This record gives sequence, structure tokens and C-alpha cells, in this order.
Amino acid sequence: MPAHSSAEAALAGAGDGLDLAARFPDFRPLAPERGRGSAEAAVFLHLQAEDGALEPGERAAKLYARFLERDQWTHPGGLIMRRFEPGSPYQREELYIAPPEGRLFTARCTRPPQPPDGLPNTCISELRLRGLDAQLRFAPELLPEWERLMAGTRGLVESLAK
Repeated sequence: MPAHSSAEAALAGAGDGLDLAARFPDFRPLAPERGRGSAEAAVFLHLQAEDGALEPGERAAKLYARFLERDQWTHPGGLIMRRFEPGSPYQREELYIAPPEGRLFTARCTRPPQPPDGLPNTCISELRLRGLDAQLRFAPELLPEWERLMAGTRGLVESLAK
């Protein structure tokens, strides 16, 4: 199991995990904002040792499906969007999946509140790679770029796990 030991070494001394802020699309460290209107899109990552919970690629079918409304919509980037049912644990969120079942990509995004509250809407996506669980937080505007988002995250995790 050398992959796990290198991943664990990447997080040695990181306590409960490692938090990183990167810019999209190059995944370099996020530069301090030089005032409003920064052109960089931020991606926030939390890395931790694999927790043994349900594989992120299986959550759409095995965990979230029972809480979803029937209607679905297509979304830029080839994603399918479905809303979570009122009263469910995810009632204020929407689920975006890469067809057919979300194995390649799944993101839960907060619904914009009505009336708007001025807070940014965020999406959360997760993946497991080389003994690490990675949770990404990003703006919904990056959803059409999901393939580049996942490729950049994989590249970053791979570089840390070496």
C-alpha cells in the first residue's frame, strides 16, 4: 500500500487535514486579492486521510437519490441538475451530476436564497485519490468547467502525495 503511506506522509503534521486555496484554472496558490474585481476564480480544498465512508463517486446513486425531486434539467458542461426535496437534509441545495450516475463528478450547490442575502453561493464536490479525501468548494459559475476542475484537483493531490 505505498499510495496510502505517501498520502499519509503528505498530511503528516496537518492535524485534521490540510486546507488550501488555489486559483482556477491553473491551481497555483491563490494570490492575496488586490482589491475588488479580482479576475481569479477561487477553489478551496480540504484534504484529509481517506475516511472509509462511501466512495464519493457512489454518493449520487446510493445516498442522494432518495432525497431528489423527479424533475431534472440539463446544465452547461453536460451536467444534469436535480433539486433536493423540501424537508430532506439537503433541502436548500441542488445536485449536479455528470451522466450517467455521477461517478465522474457530483456537486452539491446551495440554491440562491429569495430574496438574495448577499452571501456567495457555493458548490461542494468530493473525490478520493491515493488515500486522500479531497473536498472542493467553488463558485457555481465553475460548474461548466467541471472536467478542468477535477483534473486540476487530481494534479494537485498527485503532486502532494509524491
